[in-house]
Amino acid sequence: MFRYLYVVIILLLAAMLFAEPEFYPMTQVGEAFLNTSNAVCNDAVAGLNIVEDQFHNGEFFSMRYYSQSTGLSNPFSEARVDYYDITAFPTVIFNGTEEIIGGGPSIINGSEYAQLINQNRFAPSPIMMQVIDFNSFYGTLAVTVTMKSSTYSIQNQSIHFVLVQNGLPTEPTNIIREVITQPITLSGLNSNVSFNVNFDTEIYGIVPEYWVAAFVQLDNGSILQAVSILSQPTYQIRAAMPFSPTIIDSANINYNSETVWFYNLGQADNYTIRLLPDNNPADWYLNYCNETGGCFPGDIPNPFSLASGEVIGFHLNLLVGNSGTSTFHFIVESPNISPYIVPFTYQTENTPNDDQFVPETNVQLLQNYPNPFTNETTFCLYTRQTSQPVEIEIFNPKGQKVKVLNTGILKTGTSTITWNGTDLKGRKLPQGIYYSRIRNDNKSKTIKMLIMNNK
Repeated sequence: MFRYLYVVIILLLAAMLFAEPEFYPMTQVGEAFLNTSNAVCNDAVAGLNIVEDQFHNGEFFSMRYYSQSTGLSNPFSEARVDYYDITAFPTVIFNGTEEIIGGGPSIINGSEYAQLINQNRFAPSPIMMQVIDFNSFYGTLAVTVTMKSSTYSIQNQSIHFVLVQNGLPTEPTNIIREVITQPITLSGLNSNVSFNVNFDTEIYGIVPEYWVAAFVQLDNGSILQAVSILSQPTYQIRAAMPFSPTIIDSANINYNSETVWFYNLGQADNYTIRLLPDNNPADWYLNYCNETGGCFPGDIPNPFSLASGEVIGFHLNLLVGNSGTSTFHFIVESPNISPYIVPFTYQTENTPNDDQFVPETNVQLLQNYPNPFTNETTFCLYTRQTSQPVEIEIFNPKGQKVKVLNTGILKTGTSTITWNGTDLKGRKLPQGIYYSRIRNDNKSKTIKMLIMNNK
């Protein structure tokens, strides 16, 4: 009996020591839809250039599809315009599902784009993608996709291979030149499938200007994972976790999270990790544990080393006191990288909301009705808890803001606000397509509307 228990304990410890995540850090993709005849598109290009400097190519990269633009358009770009039903330029679609339309100061400085990228910065993907080889002279590309999950399955979805050209002296950068699409089916932990494609590089001129990317896109439009041959830092650590960094749970408990996994995707390095408060109630204590049974006070540096490709996991071990909200973060440091921050917010379920409103991101903008409409339409908003007022912005197809609707305080449940089809100066807008979204909330779905014979 005791021998049996001893064997069980040894097996459990071995499982803990060799536990690995069933996901991989996601590389995010921005697909920019542009038109050279629309000057506002320059706002989007400026903003994308900024966020591409803020995030390295393993975290985020963008590609630019030009529509109806002499010398830059092609059937592949127009096909993607049709796929997403793009009718306004500029439109930037992130990860296949989140779109930001138009320009303005928050687009030019990249802040709207950065906010959305940060919301998904630690998202996990069930697959890993690798570029095995790219020959720019012959246009040949080899990519391998590996399943990291024992439960997820891909059945007859799409993998896109993209040939991109960097700017020539008189042209923009990251121009889409060719897209090849193939079906992909994959299931089973650590199973993989390889693809080999040939691009027609000869028709575009200067071979060294090319780079390539690939991404897997599901039937619902979401991009599951992406990869490119763009350069990445020599030393880099990435985090991925299967839960939201905004946690809502009970007061007066010992809270243990799922595992936050840290991946060394660069050369071997020596690190330290801490869990530090930003704004923490006095009776709350921040601790964390590794996946081999060791637990640590948050503010004491804990050293660890990772070879290239290795992972290590830690989970939050919080002593939550009375009702309130805590903001805190993991910080990983080494001599070779800038401090790497993974932020969290923990809010107790019974936090009073009389004077403390939840953020705008808890408000969901639903489809307006009727749509199409003639004289007026009604927007529905849903919120889980009482929320501060929000603003609904309305844009024309050129990305110009034509109206802002202000809500009052939004109570729990569904609220409505009516719009009479007028612009910022109270004038009736002409017939056509318009778009609405919640201001400064990139989680808010962009709603397409049609005004008919508005007189």
